[in-house]
This record gives sequence, C-alpha cells and structure tokens, in this order.
Amino acid sequence: MGYWCAIFSRAWRDTRRATKTDTVEAIVVLLLGQVVLGALIWYLTDEATLWVRIATAATPFAVAVLIFGIKLVAAPKVLAEETEQALSVLRRRADQKDRKRAAKDALGSFMNEGNNLFRDSRERDVETEALEWATRCRDFIRETFGSGEAALLLDDSGYTFFSGGSAGGRMRSFIDGRMRRLGELLPRVDQMDLRADLETPTSDLY
Repeated sequence: MGYWCAIFSRAWRDTRRATKTDTVEAIVVLLLGQVVLGALIWYLTDEATLWVRIATAATPFAVAVLIFGIKLVAAPKVLAEETEQALSVLRRRADQKDRKRAAKDALGSFMNEGNNLFRDSRERDVETEALEWATRCRDFIRETFGSGEAALLLDDSGYTFFSGGSAGGRMRSFIDGRMRRLGELLPRVDQMDLRADLETPTSDLY
C-alpha cells in the first residue's frame, strides 16, 4: 500500500509541477481559467449537440487528467531511478570512508617506518633506506591524493631543523621533514576525496 501511495503522490507532485500549480493560489487561478475557457467553448458551440458541447467544454479539464495519467505511468521508473541514485550516493560515501580509513592506516605505517629510520640514523647510515622510504611515500601519496600532495611531501618550506650539518644530521633532517608532512596530511584525509579509480590502499605493504 505504501508503494502505491508513493506512486500516486509522486505523479500528483509531478503533475502540479508540469501545470505550474505548486501553490494553492496557482491551483485557484488554473481552475478559474479552466472554468472561463470551458464556459467560452460552451457558448461558442451552441449549435452543436448537447453531448458534443459537454465534451468540448470539458476538454480543458481533461488536459490535467491526461497529464496526471502520463505522470502516473512514468512514476515507477522515476522513483526507481531516484532510489538508485540515492543508493549510489550512499555507496560512494561508504566506499570513500573505507578508502580514507585504509589511506590513514597506510600513512600511519609510513610514519612508524620513518620513526624507526630516524632513531636508527643515530647509530648507522640509513640514507639508502630513507630515500627508498621517501620514494614509496611520495608514490603512494601521488597515486592516492594527487601530484600536488606528492610534491608537498618533499618540500621543506617553512621548516627549521636542528640536526646539525653532518651527513647523518642532514639525513635526520630529511626524515624529519617527511615525517612532518605526513603528520600534517593525516588529519586532512577526512576532508579530501580519494579518486574512485584507485584500489583501496593497504597499510600492511609498507
């Protein structure tokens, strides 16, 4: 019963929209106009038979009935399309939520790896590992968030480092800069849209 009520309600709403009778005032004006037009047709067909005059005078009212019939036939398809569109929006939102959660997990894993490299850099040369780590970070961010975010990852603008001028110090500054960028990106993920053609990122690969 609810389904058919929705069908008739939608057909009635579409009919009112098509006849521009979305308000009570518009309905009154239309009815008055139809009455006047019907009366005029009745007057002009005074030489025709009674039934012809009745049918002719009722023609303006039949137009609204015809429009309602057309909208009634179309209503199931219209409602089905609108329902599918609404479900599609909900699916996209759910998909984005899953992708963002996975992306944040991956960024967290990158940050953990960077922390380990920064700690180890005080005891051994981690340059090769750090450059490889930064490259993977950049590639992941480019594929997930775009080239702008990837370029920002490698940019030290606005940062001050205190790790000294030695090779180890410079490498710690390099790692520190990438860690800061990752830390800034992480809370912004929820406000960003991930590309729909991407595979859901997985953090256990990093």
